Amino acid sequence: MSEHSVIVDGRFLTIEDICAVALRHKALCLSDEPIFVTRINKGSQFVDALLQKQGYIYGVTTGYGDSCDVPIPLAYVNDLSTHLYTFHGCGLGHYFDESQNARYFSGTLK
Repeated sequence: MSEHSVIVDGRFLTIEDICAVALRHKALCLSDEPIFVTRINKGSQFVDALLQKQGYIYGVTTGYGDSCDVPIPLAYVNDLSTHLYTFHGCGLGHYFDESQNARYFSGTLK
């Protein structure tokens, strides 16, 4: 692992890694190791094949939960997860504020 980044390579991340990324002390990077790249590519190929076979994938090209029968146009698929956590974060105010999170992660928030 680099001094300035946390490398995602299939191994477990520590809570310290997650906090460092959340506080923007370290960048998050995908490994370029051939075994990891192959693993990621196989996952991508599986999703592509499933989409070709079924025409939809729950939570990827459909909504979630009660909205599972709502199709998501392919142009919006990349935004779906962002909209999900934004929706769930509505009304949290300062709990999602960066300075508040810094205090929480550093242990100074009581």
